Amino acid sequence: MPRELLVMEARAAAASAKHNLKWMDKHPERFDQTKAKDMRKYLKLMIHFSKMEIKNTRSAKRASVLSSFKGFIVSIIPHLQGKVVVK
Repeated sequence: MPRELLVMEARAAAASAKHNLKWMDKHPERFDQTKAKDMRKYLKLMIHFSKMEIKNTRSAKRASVLSSFKGFIVSIIPHLQGKVVVK
């Protein structure tokens, strides 16, 4: 699955989870209170997963840009090939 599609789905899941958390606060009588703790934990996990997925996608894009930049510099200045270190 492409990263962009995964991020879109994660954002949609997080938006739904936020909505469901608000709904649970407004309508506590409409669901089983014995399961409320587990439900809230799961919804918060979905929100956390979305944030991490977005962060990972940004990191992957940054890493590819840095390696492209390093390759570009190395191709221009061949005698620095062993000395260029990009973190």
